[in-house]
Amino acid sequence: MKKILPFLLCFFALQNYAFSQGIGDALKRSSIQIGPTFSNWHNYNDSKIEMRPERNRGIDVALTHRFKFGQKGTFGINTGLAISNVNIHTNFRTWEFDEDGNVLGNHILMDKSKYIKNKLSLTYLEVPVELSLATKRGDSSAKAGFKFAIGWRTGFCIDAHTKFKDEDAISKRKDFDNINRLRYGPTVRIGYGMFSIYGRYDLSSTFKATNVPNYNLYSLGIIFSGY
Repeated sequence: MKKILPFLLCFFALQNYAFSQGIGDALKRSSIQIGPTFSNWHNYNDSKIEMRPERNRGIDVALTHRFKFGQKGTFGINTGLAISNVNIHTNFRTWEFDEDGNVLGNHILMDKSKYIKNKLSLTYLEVPVELSLATKRGDSSAKAGFKFAIGWRTGFCIDAHTKFKDEDAISKRKDFDNINRLRYGPTVRIGYGMFSIYGRYDLSSTFKATNVPNYNLYSLGIIFSGY
């Protein structure tokens, strides 16, 4: 979240400057997409891994501009810049593998009652591209109606760390390099007014190790946006 706040502040500053320079009309087609997300791996199959999916909450923020087709602008392309944060809670202590893909070290926490939190946190800087349909509500040119968008996101992991908490202490770790820094996959968004249901699926694996399953993330969320 600390990385996302400067991102929002820069957008608001740019928006304020644009209106002061008389180019506010162009920003009418600019939009902030923001909302909470839930993420998980769809295909993990290690019986030793115990997930805590109810805790896998994150956030997604995108600043986009809509390039409309035709005068009505019902159809268009949205693109811009986004930041997504994913948190995965498991009993897996360290996501670290050797060159053959075997897990290193004492990595399994056998008793969940002995710790409070154990998560892997990933933050990505991304470029979204959406082909969208957006109608207006009634005769209003300012209020969004039905909207549907399919798209693609490509991103780069700018932060990856683990956080472990028990009754005695909190420890963080960032010194591991087995994270696949590239993230990409399709997205879909459908809604009405300011609210949309959002989904995405990663075709890329979270980890670089070759002898472990492809841990592909999926995310679901509620997004508040103009388009």
